[in-house]
Amino acid sequence: MTKKAPTSLKRDDIQRKVAEYLELESPAKKLALLEWMAALEPAQRKHLRRPHGGGLIVPESQMSSTRFLLATSLFAKEDRKYWAQHDPAASPWVPNTTLGDAMAPSRRAIEAATKTWHPKKDKGHPDYAEAKRMLEELAADEGSGVKRDATCVLAVIALREGQPKQVFARLGIKRGEVPRDNALHAGAAYFALGDMERALACYTGSDVNQGFLAEARGDFAAADRFYRAGLQASWWAMRPYAKLRCARLAQRLGKRELERLRASENDGKIVLEKVADFHARFPEIADALRKRLRITSKKQPLSDAEIDEIRLATKRRGGGESVGLPESAKTILRYDRNFTLFENATPLLTPLWKAAKKGVTSADVEKLVRSAARQDNSTGLRALSKLPKDIPVWSDAPDLPACIALASPGDQELFLYMGVADADGEYPVARFDDQPELWVSDASLVHYILDAANDVVECKSDLVKAKKAAQKRNARHREGWSAHPKVQAALARL
Repeated sequence: MTKKAPTSLKRDDIQRKVAEYLELESPAKKLALLEWMAALEPAQRKHLRRPHGGGLIVPESQMSSTRFLLATSLFAKEDRKYWAQHDPAASPWVPNTTLGDAMAPSRRAIEAATKTWHPKKDKGHPDYAEAKRMLEELAADEGSGVKRDATCVLAVIALREGQPKQVFARLGIKRGEVPRDNALHAGAAYFALGDMERALACYTGSDVNQGFLAEARGDFAAADRFYRAGLQASWWAMRPYAKLRCARLAQRLGKRELERLRASENDGKIVLEKVADFHARFPEIADALRKRLRITSKKQPLSDAEIDEIRLATKRRGGGESVGLPESAKTILRYDRNFTLFENATPLLTPLWKAAKKGVTSADVEKLVRSAARQDNSTGLRALSKLPKDIPVWSDAPDLPACIALASPGDQELFLYMGVADADGEYPVARFDDQPELWVSDASLVHYILDAANDVVECKSDLVKAKKAAQKRNARHREGWSAHPKVQAALARL
């Protein structure tokens, strides 16, 4: 039972407790103080204000997130014991079962898989019982703001305890489905159950996990290629694990064999001397992809007349300005409107040509950002999603480029970024991640395809250099939080 706070407390006493609460790092101590605050008389609770004109602290609204932080800290403590006893190379899902930036047990798992983490082998066997009990209470609370995150941690615990079938029940996924949300957790469960095909379908957007599956089936050349791609991953926490996997593969195969694989990897590939060769060689590249992906359906090209009718908005909001398709998109649509780079994935240009009759408008980035903030339970961004709609949460400069949706194979959104094109009129490709973050990820649609299809095509041009040039050209477009005073005030309180 919560101990009732004394009624004789003065305003200064209460504000000292508030300052103590704000400085604490320990979730257990923070929770104890919140319970103390909740027991204050209504007249005393009006003094529970953050310093320097900050808002009122409502203890009840903070308790579930603090309990979740306490539960995940208990999980992380036991998880260190797990990694002290197990070879991290045995688990492909390590870098991807993230639970939020501020509370990611997987981050500790990544540290366990690198030289910077030194396990103590006298810690005994992991016991997730207490963390599981707290998480199950939070997951059962329909009014809890951390219900979804709690189920994710419970899914990770099920994997740690060797009960992959529980993952589907925890996340509300029917076994056999390839979900969009929590796909990486499901992929880990499928892998543990030996269902490699569905595991791969879940891991489409993860280079390191695709590499692990390739290694598990004995395709070491593909594994090496995926691991090396993981070294360039946009999510920085992926890179240490990719580095570890590269090193483990080199140990397994030996340096000479690995060099031989890399030398022979390009045998049989379509070789492009320069990016401009893409248009003439695209049918060969696409045919090779169809063969690799075992696609047998009839191609459905668009006519030149249909292609010429498609117009793309250039501004994110209003203005009515539009341009025709870049030559890369025309090349693809002349070959097959259903062109795809990945198995069981939505064709790349489907969102574009399906919206063609109405005119292809920009994705609503403001809506994406608010949605990401609304689902945030760790860093306090949820408050931003509750601001009135007339207050822009994301940057709202009038010249922001349109983001034309492409079909994304993973959790990130994929766009043609209608900013500054290159000398050939090709627009860069951008990604949106629910951190939230929006950035130029490829120099153009051509570069994106050549990079994604590097198991069938080799381009001798420097794709990374071209990407950096595209990012530099578009640096004047500031993608980030709005400068609105209420947004900046909310950010300052985080």
